[in-house]
Amino acid sequence: MKKVLFILLTLSILILIFSMTGCDNNVTVTQPIAASSDTVQTTVDIDNIIEENNLLKQELADASKIYDDTLESAVNTYCEKYLSYSGSATDNIYKVENIITESYYNELLSQTGHQKSDDDYEQSTGLDKLYYSENSLPSDNIEVIAICKQTVIYKDEIKNNNVFYTFNLVYDVDKWKINGVDSITTNSD
Repeated sequence: MKKVLFILLTLSILILIFSMTGCDNNVTVTQPIAASSDTVQTTVDIDNIIEENNLLKQELADASKIYDDTLESAVNTYCEKYLSYSGSATDNIYKVENIITESYYNELLSQTGHQKSDDDYEQSTGLDKLYYSENSLPSDNIEVIAICKQTVIYKDEIKNNNVFYTFNLVYDVDKWKINGVDSITTNSD
């Protein structure tokens, strides 16, 4: 009984709603819809849009610098041509002249007479992984951490190491150049 009463009540409410809204299958429009004089016109500041677009383009260009192949290439070349040597690394300065800044080149040259060459020492270094801070803002100067695999032969004894370097790079004439390198730590295998 309660179910029947509920169904009848629901049907009554639906019939009442349809009759009040005037649902009719024959809808006709006699007058075209036109904008009234109260319509709000929106103005656009084109200069602002262009400026925002240029800022966005610059941010994208700066961000793409980080992923530029010349960054990894410079670090890899430095490892293979400067940090891989027999005797003394300073003998290889000329091999990396085009991937380092002039100031860093002069700094390396200043060490030439101060580092002793050891004919019993041989070192081979290769880039394994490269990291940069996710929080760093892209700019013309960035620091990256490189994990390098390094093999050292000294007096017929061989050691394999993982060496962590910090590379300071500068974006110069559409490519990255190394502006300084610091060794952080070494872990032996």
